[in-house]
Amino acid sequence: MKPPSIYEARVPLLKKEVEDTEKALVEHKQEWAQKDCSILSSGWRDCTVQKDIVNFLVNSPKGSVFIKSMDVSDAVKDANLLFKILDDLVEEVGEENVVQAVTENASNYVKAGKN
Repeated sequence: MKPPSIYEARVPLLKKEVEDTEKALVEHKQEWAQKDCSILSSGWRDCTVQKDIVNFLVNSPKGSVFIKSMDVSDAVKDANLLFKILDDLVEEVGEENVVQAVTENASNYVKAGKN
């Protein structure tokens, strides 16, 4: 019997990791509903492709969970668009669960926070 190919070995392992991650996310979401949470954003500039990227995480007593990354190159100078992105994420997480959003201290983020 020949050994499995890299693909044959890798795919089941990846599927198992996705399942485990989805289960862990369900546990985190239950924690957010019980003990509330904070939205964290961390931005950086990819100088190679000239894009502004923001990573979004949710933090609760259970720990921090990465939710998504977004290319915000068109939004970084527009406080209203930044507010919309954060507002959509609050809705996604559950407005009743979010106690604060922690962002950059750049003036456009400060302005977005005042909307």
